[in-house]
Amino acid sequence: MATVLRPLSTSELLDRTFHLYRNHFLLFVGIAAMPQILVLGLQLGDSALLATKLIDWVLIATFVIAIVNWLAIEASHAGTVIAVSNIQLDKPAGIGSAYSSTWRSLPRVILISFLFVFVPAIIAGLIAAVIIAAVAVPLAFLSHGSMGNLTMIRIISGVAALGVFLLVIPIGLRWWLAWALAVPVTIDEGKGTLASFRRSKELTKGSKGRIFLIGLLMVGLTWLVSTFLQLPILLVAGLRAVRDPMSAGPILHVVQSACGFVSISLVGPLLTIALTLVYYDQRVRKEGFDLQLMMAALQPGSTPAAAAAAAPNS
Repeated sequence: MATVLRPLSTSELLDRTFHLYRNHFLLFVGIAAMPQILVLGLQLGDSALLATKLIDWVLIATFVIAIVNWLAIEASHAGTVIAVSNIQLDKPAGIGSAYSSTWRSLPRVILISFLFVFVPAIIAGLIAAVIIAAVAVPLAFLSHGSMGNLTMIRIISGVAALGVFLLVIPIGLRWWLAWALAVPVTIDEGKGTLASFRRSKELTKGSKGRIFLIGLLMVGLTWLVSTFLQLPILLVAGLRAVRDPMSAGPILHVVQSACGFVSISLVGPLLTIALTLVYYDQRVRKEGFDLQLMMAALQPGSTPAAAAAAAPNS
């Protein structure tokens, strides 16, 4: 039976998110867990290096694991978007089909994720550098090596950097909310990176407040569930480590890796499910996507999913 699309309130979007997650629990957990198995294996290998005191190799392994973990998370995000889209369009949804459809769009998803995080950070860094230079350089010329003036330069530079950081938070948040739907756009519509950002900005116009609320609730819930899952196990591992301090590092590392795998697999898909539903809701509100589905369903030999190809590409 096809999903009936209609404009949803914020509470209905949240309810739909949990409804999908509950009714397709194994699907979403499986999509999140598959790439994390590789990460877990690398983390366990890192624990072995830690136990053998190969610190240089531990640092290299930690860096590699961070990169692999980021790629794994983006792959699971892409797979989750595909699964939600298939469910919304009344198409078969499975772990294998989600990942088999992921590879075409995964490079764009990775690039979008990179720009999503680092563009605001780079711009913030440049603004901070310019302000600090504008303040510190003239004072340095005027100080002539005076310790009092040098101290003042450090204080003013620190205050300027803090001010820029505090200003960048709302500026970056505005960008992040505008780009929140870029991943569903690039996966479902096949748009390029910059076109996906522009399309997301159009779709989120007028709805950033509720996207912020949904995102805040999903992130908060994810954090609470992760903490609830990990804290008791970490406490037990910590008590065991007290009895055998020599093995404390490797033991805690193994426990943290296992807990991270479980928590990411269980609650990692929630935010992606919610944002994908917001993407479809915005298309219904702004473009009458529900009517496109209805008209496609009336075409002889057509399926509701055929309306996806009728989406505007502007």
